[in-house]
Amino acid sequence: MPTRQLTQSHLGANLRLEYQYPPRASLYINGVARDTVATDEVPITLRVTTTVQTGYEWHEFIEGVVIYRDGKATASLIANKQVVVEETVQFDQ
Repeated sequence: MPTRQLTQSHLGANLRLEYQYPPRASLYINGVARDTVATDEVPITLRVTTTVQTGYEWHEFIEGVVIYRDGKATASLIANKQVVVEETVQFDQ
């Protein structure tokens, strides 16, 4: 599977989750890589996380989650435990 990108603007920050098969996920905030994880195991759930300052004293916990299972990858971008965007794609094993 070619590299997929899930993007969303959230409180002035540009969030991007890149993922592919074999399982690999990277979380970018405003174009800067914050966390990356990879494995050869399937099925598996990959999580990449970071904290982003969105105000003077306010921080958002940002999480990218990719679930690899049954020939599919379901990717989500989550801000403070709330899904902001999600997609599911097929991949060839």
